[in-house]
Amino acid sequence: MLLRGMTWLVFFQLLGTGLNVLLLPFLPGPIIGMLLMVVYLSLRGGVSESISLAASGLLTYLPLILVPPAVGIMAYGSEIL
Repeated sequence: MLLRGMTWLVFFQLLGTGLNVLLLPFLPGPIIGMLLMVVYLSLRGGVSESISLAASGLLTYLPLILVPPAVGIMAYGSEIL
Protein backbone atom coordinates (compact mmCIF):
# COMPACT_ATOMS: atom_id res chain seq x y z
CA MET A 1 0.00 0.00 0.00
CA LEU A 2 2.83 2.38 0.86
CA LEU A 3 4.65 1.57 -2.37
CA ARG A 4 1.56 2.38 -4.44
CA GLY A 5 1.23 5.78 -2.76
CA MET A 6 4.91 6.60 -3.22
CA THR A 7 4.62 5.59 -6.86
CA TRP A 8 1.77 8.08 -7.36
CA LEU A 9 3.74 10.85 -5.65
CA VAL A 10 6.86 10.20 -7.73
CA PHE A 11 4.75 9.88 -10.90
CA PHE A 12 3.25 13.34 -10.45
CA GLN A 13 6.64 14.85 -9.66
CA LEU A 14 8.15 13.30 -12.80
CA LEU A 15 5.18 14.43 -14.86
CA GLY A 16 5.66 17.97 -13.56
CA THR A 17 9.37 17.85 -14.30
CA GLY A 18 8.66 16.64 -17.83
CA LEU A 19 6.21 19.47 -18.42
CA ASN A 20 8.75 21.88 -16.97
CA VAL A 21 11.38 20.81 -19.46
CA LEU A 22 9.04 20.69 -22.45
CA LEU A 23 6.52 23.50 -21.98
CA LEU A 24 6.83 25.57 -18.80
CA PRO A 25 10.45 26.44 -18.01
CA PHE A 26 9.47 29.31 -15.70
CA LEU A 27 7.72 27.07 -13.14
CA PRO A 28 9.55 24.43 -11.07
CA GLY A 29 8.67 20.85 -11.98
CA PRO A 30 7.60 19.76 -8.48
CA ILE A 31 5.18 22.71 -8.29
CA ILE A 32 3.62 21.70 -11.61
CA GLY A 33 3.36 18.12 -10.39
CA MET A 34 1.76 19.23 -7.15
CA LEU A 35 -0.83 21.29 -9.05
CA LEU A 36 -1.57 18.34 -11.34
CA MET A 37 -2.01 16.10 -8.31
CA VAL A 38 -4.41 18.59 -6.69
CA VAL A 39 -6.46 18.66 -9.90
CA TYR A 40 -6.43 14.87 -10.10
CA LEU A 41 -7.47 14.43 -6.48
CA SER A 42 -10.21 17.03 -6.74
CA LEU A 43 -11.62 15.35 -9.85
CA ARG A 44 -11.37 11.98 -8.13
CA GLY A 45 -13.19 13.29 -5.09
CA GLY A 46 -10.65 12.60 -2.37
CA VAL A 47 -7.32 11.17 -1.36
CA SER A 48 -6.84 7.42 -1.55
CA GLU A 49 -5.57 5.50 1.45
CA SER A 50 -2.27 4.65 -0.24
CA ILE A 51 -1.44 8.29 -1.05
CA SER A 52 -2.48 9.36 2.44
CA LEU A 53 -0.25 6.70 4.00
CA ALA A 54 2.76 7.68 1.87
CA ALA A 55 2.26 11.41 2.48
CA SER A 56 1.91 10.99 6.24
CA GLY A 57 5.09 8.90 6.28
CA LEU A 58 6.97 11.67 4.47
CA LEU A 59 5.60 14.41 6.71
CA THR A 60 7.63 13.12 9.64
CA TYR A 61 10.81 14.03 7.73
CA LEU A 62 9.66 17.50 6.63
CA PRO A 63 11.70 19.37 9.28
CA LEU A 64 14.86 17.64 8.04
CA ILE A 65 14.17 18.93 4.53
CA LEU A 66 13.56 22.50 5.69
CA VAL A 67 16.51 22.90 8.08
CA PRO A 68 19.38 23.22 5.53
CA PRO A 69 17.78 26.10 3.56
CA ALA A 70 16.92 27.91 6.79
CA VAL A 71 20.48 27.59 8.06
CA GLY A 72 21.82 28.78 4.72
CA ILE A 73 19.60 31.85 4.80
CA MET A 74 20.64 32.62 8.36
CA ALA A 75 24.34 32.10 7.62
CA TYR A 76 24.48 33.95 4.29
CA GLY A 77 21.55 36.35 4.67
CA SER A 78 23.73 39.43 4.45
CA GLU A 79 25.25 38.25 1.17
CA ILE A 80 21.83 37.48 -0.32
CA LEU A 81 20.52 40.98 0.31
